[in-house]
Amino acid sequence: MNTESHPVIQAQSVSRVFSRRRGIFSWQHTVGVAGVSLELGQGEIVGLVGESGSGKTTLSRMLMGLDKPTAGEILLLGRPLAQFSRLERARHIQMVYQDPYSSLNPARTVGTVLDHALVVHGISDAQDRRRRVAQALELVGLLPRHAANLPSQLSGGQRQRVVIARALILQPKVVICDEPTSALDVSIQAQILNLLLELRARLGLSYLFVSHNLAVVEHMATRVAVMYAGRVVEMNEAEELFRRPRHPYTRLLANSGGDSRREAQRPASASL
Repeated sequence: MNTESHPVIQAQSVSRVFSRRRGIFSWQHTVGVAGVSLELGQGEIVGLVGESGSGKTTLSRMLMGLDKPTAGEILLLGRPLAQFSRLERARHIQMVYQDPYSSLNPARTVGTVLDHALVVHGISDAQDRRRRVAQALELVGLLPRHAANLPSQLSGGQRQRVVIARALILQPKVVICDEPTSALDVSIQAQILNLLLELRARLGLSYLFVSHNLAVVEHMATRVAVMYAGRVVEMNEAEELFRRPRHPYTRLLANSGGDSRREAQRPASASL
C-alpha cells in the first residue's frame, strides 16, 4: 500500500513531566517523555519498542489525548489535538488494548458494547446501529449472532476481535495497538496480526504498534521508533533498523531478543 506524504498524526518535541508533592515546600518531578517527535502517515504502521518504563505508554496516552504534553504539541490531521473535543478525538483515534477481557464490560453483551459506542457519538437510529454492529462484527471475522454473547462466552481470540470491532466501528483514521497479541495464545496471535494487516489494507488505517515483541514489530511495521528513558533514541525503516541497528540500546534489544525473534519468525512468516 502506498502511503501519502502528509502525516495523519504528529508529535512535535513533546514532553511529559509528572510531579508529586514530597513535602509542604518540595515537589518531585519525573520525566515520562522528553522531547519526542514522531509522525504517522496515511496507511503506515510505526512500531514503538522499548522496555517497560521507557515512555511508550505515556506517549500513547498523549497521542490519544488522555494526557496533555507538558511541552510540545500534537497535531491531528494538521490541527492541534487540543482543539478537538473528546468525542472528535475518539472518532479519529482509537486504541486496541492488551487484554481483551479486562477491556470489555463482562456484564454487557458484545452487541451492547458496540452499540454503546454509536449511541455516545449521537447515532440515534436503532436500525442503523444494529446494521453497523453487524457490519463491524463481520469485518473482524465474527458472525452477527455473536452480538448476543457475553465476553466470557467467547474465546480469547474472539474477544480481541470484538475489541478491534469496537475500535473500528467509528471509522477512525489512527489505531494505537497496545501489545494487541501479548495476552493471546501463540496459535491465535498470527490470526489477529493477519486481521490487523488485512484491515489496514482494506480501510487505509494507520497503526502505532506498541510492542516488546521484536519479531512481531519486524513483521508488522513499516518504520520503527525505539524508546529509552523517555526519548526516541533511534528511528528508521523497519528492515534497515533490524538489519543494521545504530544505537547501542537498539543493538542490546535486538541481541537480547534474538532467539525469540528467530523462533517467532518461523510460524509468523508462514502466517503473515
